[in-house]
Amino acid sequence: MRIEKVLKLIWISVAIGIFFNLFVSYIFLNGPSREFHLLNIVLGLSWIPFTITYRYIKESWREILFIANMIIVLCLLYYVAPFLDYVLFYFAPLFTILFKKKSLFIGSSISSVIGYGVIIIIHPTLHTTIVTLMIELSFYFVYNLVLYYVTLILTENEKTKVLYEKTMQSLIIAIETKDDYTQGHSKRVSEYSLLLGENLKKKGFPIDINILRVCSLLHDIGKVHTPTNILTKKGKLLPEEFEEIKKHPSKGASILRMLEYPNEIVNAVLHHHERYDGTGYPHGIKGHDIPLYARIIAIGDTFDALTSNRSYRNAFHPDRAKKIILENMVSQFDPALEAAFVEVYPSFLPIVPRNSNIDEDNHTEV
Repeated sequence: MRIEKVLKLIWISVAIGIFFNLFVSYIFLNGPSREFHLLNIVLGLSWIPFTITYRYIKESWREILFIANMIIVLCLLYYVAPFLDYVLFYFAPLFTILFKKKSLFIGSSISSVIGYGVIIIIHPTLHTTIVTLMIELSFYFVYNLVLYYVTLILTENEKTKVLYEKTMQSLIIAIETKDDYTQGHSKRVSEYSLLLGENLKKKGFPIDINILRVCSLLHDIGKVHTPTNILTKKGKLLPEEFEEIKKHPSKGASILRMLEYPNEIVNAVLHHHERYDGTGYPHGIKGHDIPLYARIIAIGDTFDALTSNRSYRNAFHPDRAKKIILENMVSQFDPALEAAFVEVYPSFLPIVPRNSNIDEDNHTEV
């Protein structure tokens, strides 16, 4: 988790802590005591220096200094308000698991024990017997053992995500190295789809942005099985060649099933060439039988196809591409997505390839 998010959680915790202290002191204690005042001062001020300066700290040191800051804060809290008890030191490893790093977790656990020991030694009124200390440490050990296994699970999940991303990038490279004309196509289609998806999500459409990102990046993965001479052919495809091209959504879905991608991603890849009127491929389904992600990708895919150079034609001007898509609403595209497309269209323009040879007179059909 990014340190900004963890800091946000810290400040939420600080706000809750101060509110709770004030609530308890006024309701049950007839006003805050000196200890409560000190507690609120420590809570309110202790994270300000780190929050202001962490952006200027070398990235590799930020998490370590975050943990150090937390241990210092916990020691101060325990010193000024010993009634909070040693359980305060449980917070350091608890927050550390958010970084999903075993070394940080182990370091924070050990540092917490050392911090607790130091405060017991230097605080004149804090006394504990060996028996009590051993009981406290045994509870702390069990607590940290559980958190350690949670950290292991989170770390493995993080490694899986990295591997997942690398596999996805490898698949995209495999497609685009087969055809010079589609270099960057997957990335641009993903960017167009995400702009559209984020707009639709604000309008209440049930969209998971991460799923949309993955399926839009991988929408053409089936083309790894399409002969290169067909993909790069200049001029009109023969009927049998076009039939071969039409197999790529099914082949892409098969690849993703074998790699155990979620069904939502598989189905989006399978159906991104379906048409709203039912005349698309591979299954000829229509309307809302076509998955929402596939309907979104269809617009991004078509827009990029029109505004990019191809082996058989030059690119369309973006305004012409927009007009073609709007003219094909209902027949090819979902009319429910029209308003969102029009709204995000200006954001599409910076993504359009700059090296395209725009041919204003090109009226080739989509």
